[in-house]
Amino acid sequence: MRQPLVAVGSMLATRWRFTCSIVGTGVVIGLVWCGSGIATTDARSPELAVRVGEDLVLVSVDGGRRHLRTGYPNSATFSPDGRSVVYSGPTGRGRGSVLFVQSLATDGRRRRLTRPVFHGRLATDDQQPAVSPDGTLVAFIRDRQLGDGKHRVSLLIVPFAGGRPRPLRRFVYRAGYGAPIRSAAWSPDGTSLAVVIDGRVVLLTPTGRTVRVVSPPDTLVDSRVSWSPDGREIAVGVLGRKPTDPGAPGLLLALRVRGGAPRTLLTCLEGCADPAWSPDGKRIAVSDGTGPPAPAGSIFAMRILDAATGTIQWSSNPRKLLDRSSATWSRDGRYLAFERFTSWAETAFRTDTAILDTQTRRITVILPGASAFAWR
Repeated sequence: MRQPLVAVGSMLATRWRFTCSIVGTGVVIGLVWCGSGIATTDARSPELAVRVGEDLVLVSVDGGRRHLRTGYPNSATFSPDGRSVVYSGPTGRGRGSVLFVQSLATDGRRRRLTRPVFHGRLATDDQQPAVSPDGTLVAFIRDRQLGDGKHRVSLLIVPFAGGRPRPLRRFVYRAGYGAPIRSAAWSPDGTSLAVVIDGRVVLLTPTGRTVRVVSPPDTLVDSRVSWSPDGREIAVGVLGRKPTDPGAPGLLLALRVRGGAPRTLLTCLEGCADPAWSPDGKRIAVSDGTGPPAPAGSIFAMRILDAATGTIQWSSNPRKLLDRSSATWSRDGRYLAFERFTSWAETAFRTDTAILDTQTRRITVILPGASAFAWR
């Protein structure tokens, strides 16, 4: 019988255990699900990668844990075979960030996948690594400061084994206006990338050739994308209609990759953010902006929808959700991981990392302060 997740504290010397009812609360920050065919402490137990202090810690559903001394990681994912973790971390020179690959074998060997680019006091930040399904390529987003408030954002691909990154798209923008490239996700067969560029979902080949634009011209994409497991649709949150109407509600759309009208699955008063399609293709988790705005920010609820009909199957308590969120499914679709705010005090925001067991409809919580990144 599985035991609840253990909580990870700043010293990680004591095990804590928290169990909540089905009505949970949550804000999800930067979660990615990756499966593994490699045995961990318990081959049946998924591991969640969380940041505690400057370490990346792998916490298993059955209670095990281990440290990876990565040095303040700020985004992470796993290779498809589960043997390595790919993460973004500091360059060691106090400026910028680069990508690292760290083995999860006994030796724990770490290598740098990208190199920093410095221009005086300015540096590049490499973020959001995404490993191709065959494990040979890593797509990522690089933001480079150019000075005078200008930045250059690029979508690049680098071989997982190492080599020179190859740019697929580049844009110059001004700080405060939002980067033109928001996110990128591999198709299930690895033949294309769905990229949010200037508010549109564009399909690119790994060589950078544009396949097609799949989002409607009268919508503005305001979330990350999520492919259906069969590769036929892409779930995405969009803002109203253009010309933009500040009061227009957000929509959760299922975009048809091969053409055709998108399906509207949900209408969200304050926007539908960062959907996550379940591995069996039957459900979609999404952050639903329910409104009205709270004193410290907008109110959101985590929903699980029937992917075919849009029927809501489960909801968190929206009164304790702050700001937009995203969620991540386990490979077997049993667990949904997310972060949530536990305090809205203006000077002391506190979060915890929560796991919803969709079979028992119970939530298990990791000690507040542990920031979740990815599942192995």
